[in-house]
Amino acid sequence: MPSVVQLEHHTLKLSAPEANFEAEHGSTIQLQWCLQRRALALDQVRLSSWDCQNKWINQLLTVLNTPPPAGHSRITLEQLIKADKQLWTELAKMFTGAVVAATAGTEPPFDEHILRLRHDPRVTMFLLPLPSFSKETKQQGSQQGIQSNASAKGAPKAQPKKKFKATKKAERSKPDALTGMETITKDGQNVCWSFNMESGCQAALVAGSKIARCAKGLHVCAYCHKANHSQLVCNLRKRSN
Repeated sequence: MPSVVQLEHHTLKLSAPEANFEAEHGSTIQLQWCLQRRALALDQVRLSSWDCQNKWINQLLTVLNTPPPAGHSRITLEQLIKADKQLWTELAKMFTGAVVAATAGTEPPFDEHILRLRHDPRVTMFLLPLPSFSKETKQQGSQQGIQSNASAKGAPKAQPKKKFKATKKAERSKPDALTGMETITKDGQNVCWSFNMESGCQAALVAGSKIARCAKGLHVCAYCHKANHSQLVCNLRKRSN
């Protein structure tokens, strides 16, 4: 078992090392220093080059400083750490035998895999901006509080908002790909056209809706009006053709 020599009160003492060594990584610069120290260590033992490690570090920091799309939160340090752990987890699966350090004129054994894994979906999925519903949630909470106070005082309940119905003029302007399909549900709600096209819908989703929807309408199939799929993959539509 390894031991550590410590100096206490001018006396050398032999003791067991601490079980866990954890570096401070609570800020961007601290995390960058941690990653760079590891990169230098890997370069010194010729398992991975500094150039390769620096590409991965720069990728993480670039993602961290990239402004997120509308309706999404910024990438957090926790996401960077999860992505880094996933990269090394996948790398570990590729080495079942001994890991041999590079010799003169040969490439470090980790470089090829790291350069590929840094673009792997299993890793990059942790670097995607997450939807942010904080503003909408606060607004809903305040509205519910107003309604509760009004009910307690005997005031009439607020009338529910009327559902927007598409006009016949709008129906006539829908894309050719949706010709013959009813893009208004039985209860008068719009079906999102973009969701049923090959390009898909890029609009932000409305928070608190039981069925996924955006400002343009429900994200349901334009053919059968069921959720979780579009008319492009609708089995009912395929059977009818």
